[in-house]
Amino acid sequence: MKKSRKTIISVLVAGMFAITLAACGGTPANSATSEPAASTSQPATTTGSEPATNNPAPAAAAAVTGKTLQLAGYSILVPDGWVSNEYFEGQQAKLFKTDSMENATDAPQIDVEYKANGEYVLATVTLESHENIAPLTIGKYTWEGVQGTYKYQPAKLTMLHTKVGDGYIAVTVWTTKNGGTISLEDPDVKAILESITVQ
Repeated sequence: MKKSRKTIISVLVAGMFAITLAACGGTPANSATSEPAASTSQPATTTGSEPATNNPAPAAAAAVTGKTLQLAGYSILVPDGWVSNEYFEGQQAKLFKTDSMENATDAPQIDVEYKANGEYVLATVTLESHENIAPLTIGKYTWEGVQGTYKYQPAKLTMLHTKVGDGYIAVTVWTTKNGGTISLEDPDVKAILESITVQ
């Protein structure tokens, strides 16, 4: 019964995480000094059945500068030219590729969630259509997930997740929104994913 309740709670949290778009209010991360994204050469363990692939341009990603956002149990780089907000007492963060939160609604964004304990549930119910992607290695982790079209707005996204200890990290990259596009191959996007550090 307890396991069933935990599963239901996980589904609800995952659904809220995927459905929540740009929120108003809050201030961008500004408490840290500018620094280059940490580069890592440590291999990650592939958890899927297909071979992991590496994103290109590691040198370009390492050259990205920004501020480190400290969250609940983890940190992440907010590159120059991006703004951020945090939610659920620092468990979740949303990064927007824009210079002002006033323009965040239509800006491409990256949503990140870390939970020290719990099982991730992929909320494909929020997608109009989707397809699985091969596991890919970015930074310290090997990610699995899907890419698809959002059901409630004209947007495309890639939903990634990886297991960390007894918990997980989940990342949603909104690759296409009204305000522009981003890609997993972009140096700043790669730098954000590489910078995720569980403390």
